[in-house]
Amino acid sequence: MSHPPGLRCAYCDLPYDIIGMMETFDDDVRYVLALTGLDQELNLPPPPPNPGEAKVRLNKSSGDQDRARRYFAQLDKDRKEKIFQLYKYDFEMFGYSTKGYM
Repeated sequence: MSHPPGLRCAYCDLPYDIIGMMETFDDDVRYVLALTGLDQELNLPPPPPNPGEAKVRLNKSSGDQDRARRYFAQLDKDRKEKIFQLYKYDFEMFGYSTKGYM
């Protein structure tokens, strides 16, 4: 089993200005390009007003969410808790929720 991202390197030791997420990748990229002025060179649409408050989307169709819920429904409570503990720091760092899965 791979290690959670939070245990792979010292995320907290680095001074971040922006943390992008796969769930909001398009908005995050446009935001970074706008900050650097590259959006003007690439002629891209403007970024969202505040990407830090963008709603996290697992999938536009929510198919991934439904599939994940079906998989988690097959696990007992103890196994779900072990998975959560393994990825606990990722949940905290990136604002993920266990609601609907535990």
